[in-house]
Amino acid sequence: MVSSLMKFRKMLRFVPTGLTVGNALCGFTAILNTMLAYKATPEEIPGIFETSAWLIVCAMLFDMFDGWTARKLNATSEYGMQMDSLADMVTCGVAPATMVAVLVHTNQHLSFNYVIVWVFCCVYVACVALRLALYNVEAAKGEEGKGFSGLPSPGGASALSSLIFVYVYFSRTDADSAFIPIVIKILPFYSCILGFLMVSKVKYWHLGKWLGDVKYNKLKKFLMIIFFLFFSWKSSITTAVFVNVYVLYGLIQYFATMKSRKQVGE
Repeated sequence: MVSSLMKFRKMLRFVPTGLTVGNALCGFTAILNTMLAYKATPEEIPGIFETSAWLIVCAMLFDMFDGWTARKLNATSEYGMQMDSLADMVTCGVAPATMVAVLVHTNQHLSFNYVIVWVFCCVYVACVALRLALYNVEAAKGEEGKGFSGLPSPGGASALSSLIFVYVYFSRTDADSAFIPIVIKILPFYSCILGFLMVSKVKYWHLGKWLGDVKYNKLKKFLMIIFFLFFSWKSSITTAVFVNVYVLYGLIQYFATMKSRKQVGE
């Protein structure tokens, strides 16, 4: 009985690894699914990108739960940390950049220099790689805190995916909407900006740790209720606003801090 229990506990230690593999497979499937846009009709293209964006969301859920289960099962290890970053490279780096590049390339109504799109998407992927490597170094040294120095790679992937959802929303509600080409044009530039934010010194909250902290519980519950009310009304728009406010908040806080430091110096 005791030996069987010990074997069961050892098997449980593989659960975080399985979740990390699920993360990587969702990202890879998102890339393969995105490629279907090249043979799809204009009417089918929004649905293809919606599926790819949801696959990235699913991958992020795997990414969130693999760390949580590793801590709960006392299965954290350097191997798991390295594997997690490799999975994130696919999900948060290559998959979102592929979505952006293919969406611009398959849109027949935009006169866009595709070389520029390549360059911006390459910058994004390179910055994700640098960000993940830096995170691994900091984690190995025990320098993790309650926040991040630079935008976390899941935040960048979420920001790009949220705009994909906005594009899908307008494609289905109003195919002639002026917002559709605007969103598509923004995506390559935004991916480049997000890439630079990942390797910047801009501070960002660790939302998972912030939500898990006992401080300001009433405020957090109130904000979560507001979020889910709006999400049930307009899920794509609410997600886009929430994610991109998070991205912008870090920038605003960074520049406000710099301004206050200059004033103190003067």
